[in-house]
Amino acid sequence: MLEIVMLESGDIVVRRPSEQDEPLLTLSFSDELISTLGDERINIAKIMLSAGVQLVAEAGARQREARDEVLRPPVVH
Repeated sequence: MLEIVMLESGDIVVRRPSEQDEPLLTLSFSDELISTLGDERINIAKIMLSAGVQLVAEAGARQREARDEVLRPPVVH
């Protein structure tokens, strides 16, 4: 379980709820982008994080498939 939190500094972090001090990921936006995006930056961060999680899951599935191919014994007819 992970949580997305906006810190007082304006940074958006991903962390485990039990680890309040140690974020797994930190997103920082420039002052210019913060003023342009306003309150929408948390929604943009969620979209960015969702896309990243999806890509990591897909990469893990590809690695498992490749590993399974290597471990599968060859077929002898």
